[in-house]
Amino acid sequence: PPDPLEDRQMKVTRLNDELSAMRASLAQQAGGPAAAKLLRETSRRERRLATAWQGVTGEQLGLTEEEHIAVAKVFEKFAKLELARRDEVTEMRSTWIAKTLKRMAIGGYIERWRLGFELERQLGLQGALFNKLRNIPLTQEKLDKIQELMAASEDPLWLPEHEAEDNQA
Repeated sequence: PPDPLEDRQMKVTRLNDELSAMRASLAQQAGGPAAAKLLRETSRRERRLATAWQGVTGEQLGLTEEEHIAVAKVFEKFAKLELARRDEVTEMRSTWIAKTLKRMAIGGYIERWRLGFELERQLGLQGALFNKLRNIPLTQEKLDKIQELMAASEDPLWLPEHEAEDNQA
């Protein structure tokens, strides 16, 4: 017999997909294709964020329930700050492009300078994430596994093992 929990999860997933599509359609009507694309990307990031560390922390690292909760809380705080930072970078980059193409030299240089400082902010957020992870009482073996996963990923919001799962789907 089919698993009722799995069936419910499938229905919720379908409803979420339909809701995202409807929101994107409304955004496109109101703000054009760029607004719809931005909304789809935001929804995709949120969906990835919800599952990015879930399987990794529980299964691959062998974390206890308490460790899993602690790591998830630290990561959730980091992810919110990182996603906000990325949204700001997107806006800054758009402004930089517009000012540069309009030959607003000083404005373009200022925006480019601001974009340069965003790399420092990005590294600061990641450094804070690592410091908080180190403060969780984890064994060195578990920290080493986290280090391997983070080093193998260009995006700390998305770990490589989950990309492989998405490509198979």
